[in-house]
Amino acid sequence: MKRLALLCSILVAGFVQLAQAQNVMTIGKSNPVPIVVAETASSAEEMAASELKAYIAKMTGADCPIAKTAATPAIYVGPTALAREAIPDYDSLGREEWVIKSYKGNLILAGGRPRGTLYAVYEYLEKLGVVWPAPAQEYVPRMDSLAIAAIDVRDKPAFMQRAIYTATPIGSTEPRLFHLRNKMNSNYGLPVEWGSVDNLGSPNGCHTFSYYAKSDWPDEWFSMNEKGIRVRCDAPDARGQLCLTNPDLRKAMVERLREFIQKDRQKFPEDKWPRIYDISQNDWACACVCPSCKALTEQEGSLSGPMIDFINAIANEIKKEYPEIMIQTFAYTWSLHAPKSIKPASNVVVRVCKWGNEADPHSLVTNARNKGFLENFKKWAALADNLAVWDYWIAYRWQFQPPYLNARNLCSDLKFYRDNHVKIMFVENESAPNTSFAQFKTWLGLKIMQNPNQDYDTLADKFCRTYYGPAAKTMREYMEYLQERQIAADVHIDRKSTFCLPYTDRAFYERANALLDQAEALTQDSPVFSLNVRRERVPVDITLVNSYESYRDNLPVGTRIAPELRALFDRYAENRMDTMRYYYDSKVFTVNKKLITKTKDKLELKRRILFDLDQYLPEEFRGKQAVEFNWANFREKSVIDDPDAYMGHATKLISSNLPDYHRLPFKMGIYCVDPAKFITNISIPEDQIPQDEKYHWYTLGRVEIVPNTYVWFHWTWRLQQYIESVYVKDGDNFWNVHVSVKLTGEPYVKGSKEPPSVRLDRVVLTK
Repeated sequence: MKRLALLCSILVAGFVQLAQAQNVMTIGKSNPVPIVVAETASSAEEMAASELKAYIAKMTGADCPIAKTAATPAIYVGPTALAREAIPDYDSLGREEWVIKSYKGNLILAGGRPRGTLYAVYEYLEKLGVVWPAPAQEYVPRMDSLAIAAIDVRDKPAFMQRAIYTATPIGSTEPRLFHLRNKMNSNYGLPVEWGSVDNLGSPNGCHTFSYYAKSDWPDEWFSMNEKGIRVRCDAPDARGQLCLTNPDLRKAMVERLREFIQKDRQKFPEDKWPRIYDISQNDWACACVCPSCKALTEQEGSLSGPMIDFINAIANEIKKEYPEIMIQTFAYTWSLHAPKSIKPASNVVVRVCKWGNEADPHSLVTNARNKGFLENFKKWAALADNLAVWDYWIAYRWQFQPPYLNARNLCSDLKFYRDNHVKIMFVENESAPNTSFAQFKTWLGLKIMQNPNQDYDTLADKFCRTYYGPAAKTMREYMEYLQERQIAADVHIDRKSTFCLPYTDRAFYERANALLDQAEALTQDSPVFSLNVRRERVPVDITLVNSYESYRDNLPVGTRIAPELRALFDRYAENRMDTMRYYYDSKVFTVNKKLITKTKDKLELKRRILFDLDQYLPEEFRGKQAVEFNWANFREKSVIDDPDAYMGHATKLISSNLPDYHRLPFKMGIYCVDPAKFITNISIPEDQIPQDEKYHWYTLGRVEIVPNTYVWFHWTWRLQQYIESVYVKDGDNFWNVHVSVKLTGEPYVKGSKEPPSVRLDRVVLTK
């Protein structure tokens, strides 16, 4: 028995020693430990120590002092002597590489400069359970004491540059802190004391031909169109490109690049000097087809042949003086397809866009609809040493944003890009006030850009728990239901009718609204969580409002859904305004009272269209069944102020410096995208164009409206308005289509001093 007792005593002592070995130290309110920073700590490393101190206090109440030296145990932040002892190759740590290491009874949080140490602190806080799901919102676990377990981690983000563009205003420090704490290192500016960011060099981050071009450059340096005319691009409305094979232009571009580099190096301290400069085509067509450019295009089988040859010439020359600088260019629209044989120089970054007729941004890279994109991407990967990807998590074709979510897909895609050696990820994820789970996509995207091997379900649960609070389980259920329906439908979101997505059917509305009703009830005592839930109603309700012709007095119901259209619209309007106030009239983001007022006006106009349209129609349309489209329906970017227009706003044809851009006769008509079909096409004879430069009504005829139908204006079709929302399956879809158009300037109005323009302020359909 004595031997057994002795053996048990030894085993217990061993387990105690093991437990003590596994816990390096314990921190609590009664036993704070020092946070040690190096004598030579940078401002970013000092901030890392301050952030660590603040969050330990939030978790435990412990007030850990920040010091230059301390006795064991302590937490050592940054390039301290102990960190250099524990990490022999400390000076070789990358700019964003971090180390989290227990060493001799201490904890070391350190990394390379400028951001490695900050990232070490944020990574460790996340391991302890801290989450920053949104600006000005955080989750911090509360505990009596914090046990620091043994650890040894060395890591860095999977991508060299990581940016998600949301188009939301920055305003206060909160959005910037959100980006920093979630390790976004490009696009939005951060101060030096926060580690700064790796922004691209002057003059701009993309579409830079116009920024490089100068007004005194000869016409021969600009692109030639199919008619043999040189089209300049030295002004904002000049719609040309550059002549990529012109040898004198190449020399001038090198000189312009030197100017921008020197300007940046005079403006910024050395540790903020940009490492990447963008030289890429303007965001429109008109690639040069001069004999020289055309010959190289034919030789390489792609317009990217002249582009890469042009960029290589600049990159090779600038490398002699600035070997550390890289030149970035687009594989986008007309330059999307890889050349046959021209290999990008070693200091060239090719930014491949998941866009165009061969790509579906909202489906997996491996989806059949992305076959062309995937094949092209692999060609670029075989040619280029440095790849970047420009991705799109937002749909652009829509007059409003219906419910959709590609979160599971983006996890797989980012892993694919990482495995194929992509170095830079840039994503467009705009329209945060209107799109489904916009904040989740941003947060999740930043997490996966750091480490694509992370488990989606674990991350989704973490986000929902911290962003929706008591409604976490319900919102996660809705999140997954939306994705399941979308994936099962297997539809190209940007190619299908805005109003005819196959998964936004009665079953979808009933399930979605039931879940959102439940989530609202669970969060009614928390204004923050409640608003986060109600934001998700915005795309659901506006889609149902715009599809009411299909339901009329039998709207899909959930548990507490508004029983009729007026109540449904009122709920949408309330949630829409609350969401807009969060982004544009709160302390979190930049205040924009003008946009708030504009949103109110659009909602009131939409209310008028739905419930009181007849009294606001021209006399000849009154008393008829009517539907109207106006600036409340037009694409936001195209809406302009016009005092002559209905309610003071219209949509305008984009400008161009093409010589025959405003040629006569003026044409307009109706077209169906899928299946492709001309429904009507009319011309206004020159002698019938009103000369008063006012809005006038034109009738395009009685036509059958089907999904994917739009009205087009001008011979370029660059001004369009979809009218498909009136379509009802198995219903009467014949409507008389009327448009209100204003034509100004020559050649429309003889002797006019106004610039030529085409404007649309209303489309009215009647029966």
